Amino acid sequence: MKLRFYPNWEVDNLSKKEIAIQEDDTSVSVISPINNYAFGILAEAHFVVQNQQIIDVNIEHHSEEIEMTANQESHIIMIRDIT
Repeated sequence: MKLRFYPNWEVDNLSKKEIAIQEDDTSVSVISPINNYAFGILAEAHFVVQNQQIIDVNIEHHSEEIEMTANQESHIIMIRDIT
């Protein structure tokens, strides 16, 4: 999936879990349903942007089920299952 705000970047989702990917102009989040009314954030990638280009990516993990990594050379954010 190409990022809408940064089309030279893409997300490679290798997870088999029931997740959704949210994107805005400063981050990408992996979310999963908690119940019928709420979602939990499993991981987030926050972008450091300069001149409308991503120059760094900071990853936060909030779950032991999903791993998110960023390869700045190939412009890929990878999502994988841990368990």
